[in-house]
Amino acid sequence: MNESAIFYPYNIKKLLKGTIYQYSMIWDLVKHCPNFYIDLKYLLNSIPNKPSIELLIKLKLYKLALDAEKYNIKGSFEKRFGLPKEYYPFMKRHNLNSDELIILGLLKKKNIKLIRYLASISTPVKLQEFSKLTNINNLIKYSKMLENKFDFDMYLDYLENAKVLGFDLKCKKYLFPADLKESHDFVVKNVKKSESKLLNTSVENRYHELSNKIYKDNIYFIRPPLNKDDFINEAEQQQNCVYTNYFEKHAKGKCDIYFMRKLDEKDKSLVTIEVQGNKIVQKRIKGNYSPSNSENSFLEAWEQNILRKVA
Repeated sequence: MNESAIFYPYNIKKLLKGTIYQYSMIWDLVKHCPNFYIDLKYLLNSIPNKPSIELLIKLKLYKLALDAEKYNIKGSFEKRFGLPKEYYPFMKRHNLNSDELIILGLLKKKNIKLIRYLASISTPVKLQEFSKLTNINNLIKYSKMLENKFDFDMYLDYLENAKVLGFDLKCKKYLFPADLKESHDFVVKNVKKSESKLLNTSVENRYHELSNKIYKDNIYFIRPPLNKDDFINEAEQQQNCVYTNYFEKHAKGKCDIYFMRKLDEKDKSLVTIEVQGNKIVQKRIKGNYSPSNSENSFLEAWEQNILRKVA
């Protein structure tokens, strides 16, 4: 196959006729994703290892098929996509990409204009951080209130620091400040004045917020950190940077940190875990090595049975 050739839907179908890919419908993917760079050779080589490519094409979720590795999840529609099947017609009609699917999961509204508006404001990762602080609809409301004066990163930073100070983010006075910059500078200044004490209180509060994700089997258990001292102890035992690099992030809700231990050795550190968007993004044992097979199996069960169910 000439890698430098330009392929079009009509000649891809002809090219693949008589091969193992003749029913793959890859040509439909190319047809419905005209503005995306598509590595045809990569896609064809991926099909044996990523059966979800063909499934996604058959479902007419063409842009999701370009990120097929994210959806190689067995089980129900909701397990695979993180949304009930009632959202499928909307997903298909608008040919959502992976970022738009994440935003739809946060918004829970079948409104493509709002989804694309949110995508224009920030990234899915930052929008997920925002959704931990308040409902995503409040972002839409406040951004339209301020119009050209709205700054998403400043607003997110304001809310994170306001939470550390103990402001009630359900109160409109604090949720929708009249002067964003002035309010942002005020909360940042006050957090810095008494940062250590405030962050520790925030970590203690987050323990209660995340207590519904505590999990155990007959060997292991996993929980969020209790306080600052708990972070320091974990870092000392594991010889890692969980305190220096993640204490403040966890306190402000930018990520979720968990400690995994054995039931019969509750004070002995075993695995340090970072979670974002209810998905495990890091898991390390002492010395920053990877966990064992049995430890990984426990973490996979926790992610499937707890994190995804409370998402």
